Amino acid sequence: MATPTIVGTGTGVASGLVLQPDVDWSIEDKARAVLKYAGPYTDCLAAVLGGTPTYTRGQIITIDGITLMILEKISLKKSPGGRGMISLVYGKSLAQPGVGGGGYSEEDPQYECEWNDISKPIEQHPRYTLAKDLTGTAIAGLNPISTSGFKFIREYFKADEDRQLVMYDTETGAGEIDDFGSAALMKELIGKKLRGQEEFVLYTPVIREVRDINGLPVASNCGLRKAPPVEAGAPANYVYLQTADRTIPNGTGGKFTRTIEYTGADSIDEDIYPAPPAP
Repeated sequence: MATPTIVGTGTGVASGLVLQPDVDWSIEDKARAVLKYAGPYTDCLAAVLGGTPTYTRGQIITIDGITLMILEKISLKKSPGGRGMISLVYGKSLAQPGVGGGGYSEEDPQYECEWNDISKPIEQHPRYTLAKDLTGTAIAGLNPISTSGFKFIREYFKADEDRQLVMYDTETGAGEIDDFGSAALMKELIGKKLRGQEEFVLYTPVIREVRDINGLPVASNCGLRKAPPVEAGAPANYVYLQTADRTIPNGTGGKFTRTIEYTGADSIDEDIYPAPPAP
């Protein structure tokens, strides 16, 4: 048998250890293989306690061409004459061939929705930029603040007190500000900023697709515009970006939990965040 290919942690076979030619295979609920290394007991002890190589649970190797064999158990036996024998038990859950397109099996996913809060400058609230509420509904009787209107507000806060009275006298409610069609919203915004209200909180959905799998999947790309699956029931009126694809071990025997996250936003810069390539 060829020397096993180390994929995860581990560095191969130390000079003092000899891989035994026989491999004990058992096939029940999973495929299991036992590799044995013989050599001086001191070398064996070092290998299992942090020497070179180091054998640790969770190590992934290829045995007899079978990939994704995960180290589940390590045992060391001391023999007369200062010799030792390391037994390494590797396991792999039996996958359904071809399922998931990668030779691994997947369970039906579970979906979660969490709302994250982000803070934005109050000037960016759609009430002032679009004369709409957060649901996108137009607010009757109000005109959105124009670019020149926002410029007027910035200049107002930079002006001295005498100039401010000409621009907008907060006591009388009159001033140059009345020349703007959006004067009502401009006065409202100035009032909020004068009382220290500089930001507003916006809530955005994060959809998680969580599934248990047998075998390691091929991770998908993040940072792409991609909507969650329809069955996730994601809130509408959002554009989604795939922001995470995590796979972590779940027990032993080649079982993992995979979590894919989709983060919603009211808009996404399509020049910076592309759509995924066509399948």
